[in-house]
Amino acid sequence: GNRMITPAKTFHWDTRPPDLQEVQVTSDSSLLLRFSENLAASNAVNVNNYHLNDTIKPYEAVLTALDEVQLKFILSFPIEVEIEIEVDNLLDQFGNQMTSADRINFIYDPKAPDVDSIWMLSPMALFIQASEKLLSTSLIATNFILADTMSAAEHNLVGPDSTGFSLRFE
Repeated sequence: GNRMITPAKTFHWDTRPPDLQEVQVTSDSSLLLRFSENLAASNAVNVNNYHLNDTIKPYEAVLTALDEVQLKFILSFPIEVEIEIEVDNLLDQFGNQMTSADRINFIYDPKAPDVDSIWMLSPMALFIQASEKLLSTSLIATNFILADTMSAAEHNLVGPDSTGFSLRFE
């Protein structure tokens, strides 16, 4: 919120409703939602404020942090199918209500990518092609070891689809 200083008191005021910032799939039937600000607890746990693909409501909504809600569903999410979570009518801690629904798509993908192919670029560099798109945050150079002794010193995603990456060893 904004800050106002008066001779007697400094206070903050907020006129914006909460925004859905991130959706994290925590299991085959639960989601963790992160919001832009602290939520009103009594309103955040109302399962009627959440829908999957416009129809499916969670059986439970738990405020796990002031700006996070864990949703639990009876049915498991289909694997590798895009699903939309819709959030509406939430209030922030100051009573500002969402005036329109926030929607974010997510995919439940429990299967790790397969390595499709590996090419040697030089004695100390490899190119690895995976079966699906990779996130740069999932590639940790020290997870790759060459000849049981050398950890990768550097890694780079290659190409617009990010299914391939290169490794350089030292």
